[in-house]
Amino acid sequence: MVESKLHLHRDLEHICLENIQTCILLGNLSAASMQSSSEALYLGIAIRIAEILRFNVPHRSDTVVMQELKRRIWWSLFMFDHWCSAGNAVLLKMRNFDKAIDLPMDESVFQSLEMDQMTKPTLSKPDIWAHMITLVEIFGRIQDLNQRCAHANANASATENAVASLALSLNDWEASLPPDMRYNRINLDRFRGRSLGGPFISLHQAFYHYGTVLFYQYLDVNQASTPRSAEFAGRCKRLAISQSALLKTARELGDCDLLYPGVGHSAVISSSVLLHTLLFGDEIEHDTSWAYLGSNIEILKELRRYWPSVERTVSCLTIFQEGCLQKGAPQAYTFSKWVSRFLFEYQLPLDEAIV
Repeated sequence: MVESKLHLHRDLEHICLENIQTCILLGNLSAASMQSSSEALYLGIAIRIAEILRFNVPHRSDTVVMQELKRRIWWSLFMFDHWCSAGNAVLLKMRNFDKAIDLPMDESVFQSLEMDQMTKPTLSKPDIWAHMITLVEIFGRIQDLNQRCAHANANASATENAVASLALSLNDWEASLPPDMRYNRINLDRFRGRSLGGPFISLHQAFYHYGTVLFYQYLDVNQASTPRSAEFAGRCKRLAISQSALLKTARELGDCDLLYPGVGHSAVISSSVLLHTLLFGDEIEHDTSWAYLGSNIEILKELRRYWPSVERTVSCLTIFQEGCLQKGAPQAYTFSKWVSRFLFEYQLPLDEAIV
């Protein structure tokens, strides 16, 4: 990582595809090494180079491989920007979802292309990353809503309507998945056979995580309950269980582990929901919650072997648990700037005071 930075800095004014790829790698490595400012900096450089090179405008003179590579880089930046802006509390640079740019093609089709091929395959279809991109666009809107709710006295009815609208977007996204992309054991085994079990599980893990943070504010037991708010709280708990079960499955299978740092943050959020169930839920739910909470802890222990940033992620869960005991559990789930940082701004230190 250090050597790569030195090479890039000497060559930074060279506007080229390779330097974008290097910035993306260094940005992710910076995030995993708790260098959040460097993460945001390298992402900003990568986006600007891609804009200068007009990666969002198709060039007919490019080979199919080059066209697809530029698309993949552009959409990688789109996703990276959404995750980085959330984690570091910085402004989105690629807010607009540019539907004029094709989504990435099927991975197996891409791998089979000839380097000098000029005609796009007719049987190409969207694959895992194409669906991840459309899901991340919804996440951007969830992030905006939660920040508005945490930083202003939002109208409860208007907030419920906004949450319901985003919930419908998530439902529509899931319903639009082709049969071979939906989560079940048959599809998982098929992707595992292509060495894509990890990305396949990552797609569905993200779906459960985004839904969990969308409904999270309705875990507040001090909030006036309505039929919809009760429904949202129930969906939050079910999604956290589904996400924990999915991570447990990935870990047990062994050939599709999710070992990137962001999984730690997702495990922490779902664990805090499981903790809510243990504090306020029915006893019949306790055994399941305890089991998945233990599984999530094991996943976090494994991730700590690889990524320094997971130490901070785990400390966030520890602070949250201590807050439940010291300040009173109901207050810990009151939606506030503190909880908003806990949910989204995972690259920043979490103040130990629940305010």
